[in-house]
Amino acid sequence: MVVIELRLLALMGGLLGALFLLVARYDPARPYARALRSLVAGLFLLMAWNALSLPRLGVNPLSMWLTGSLGLPGLLLMAVLNALC
Repeated sequence: MVVIELRLLALMGGLLGALFLLVARYDPARPYARALRSLVAGLFLLMAWNALSLPRLGVNPLSMWLTGSLGLPGLLLMAVLNALC
């Protein structure tokens, strides 16, 4: 028997609502859109790095923003900073 979790259904609805608001108000010229683009790019780069058999890097908003803003040099910077700790 299939059990539908109402909390999961509410979470999915909330995520879809938030995504709809972001898409409806997205303007690439605004600063928050550039920051959002950097965060998404950084998340993608960090997840790709962690998928490889390399030392794991932490994923948090600051590391996502730094990696997304700087690109590959930012990813290597995060790896160096992780090695120092």
